[in-house]
Amino acid sequence: MAREVITTALLAIASIIAVAALIKAAIPSIHSMAGTFNSLAENMEERIETNVDIIFISVNSGKDTVYIWVKNIGNNKIPVGYVNKSDLFIYSSSNYWHVLFNSASHPTWDYEFENGDGDNYWETGETIKITVQFGSALSSDEYTADFILYNGISTSDIFSVG
Repeated sequence: MAREVITTALLAIASIIAVAALIKAAIPSIHSMAGTFNSLAENMEERIETNVDIIFISVNSGKDTVYIWVKNIGNNKIPVGYVNKSDLFIYSSSNYWHVLFNSASHPTWDYEFENGDGDNYWETGETIKITVQFGSALSSDEYTADFILYNGISTSDIFSVG
């Protein structure tokens, strides 16, 4: 009888120690997974709330500069520094350019706010005017402009050079 009580007590103590060790090992993993899921949810929310649209494209008379007006039509306030991290591609059936922001060589692009409020955010309803300088005249063709934000949200439009 006494042996059974001691055996049962030892098994109970061993079970409690095993459960405590399991909890100690599992809780940090669960906490880490929760942080990962929260980060993914925040990234998805940002992407869902971000939307931009090219509303107009114009080419100057010398055919070496393209102006692209892009409006923020989403609910995300985009920090001005993130606009610089955007990608701009312009291509036709015979040419292709990955235009770099503020590059020393051509082609290059820069932007200015057309109707911003000066708070260093590109907010809903605000429009930026992108100026793309090629350094030489574009040939007569139909071109596509693709503007891709830092988070992968993109917009594109077609324009012609006559």
